Amino acid sequence: MNFENFEKQEQFKQLQKNNVVIVKWKKSVRQYKELGEITHHNSHTINRINELILNVPRNDYFSINNYLIGESWAEEVYVVNP
Repeated sequence: MNFENFEKQEQFKQLQKNNVVIVKWKKSVRQYKELGEITHHNSHTINRINELILNVPRNDYFSINNYLIGESWAEEVYVVNP
């Protein structure tokens, strides 16, 4: 098992529904305060405005565009490869 750090839009486009995504949140955001610094998500989708939706009921998501320029709520994003 290894962890791939996401740094390019193409990597996000290759995500599949069953991939495990790990997110390290910035300290100032709601997800960090409510869930902790690092969270894992088993399902996800990318919406039409390029946001990675991690948990619909909790409204956990982040803008991929902002992440790629360092202005996202997510500090680091990884996918777990078996």
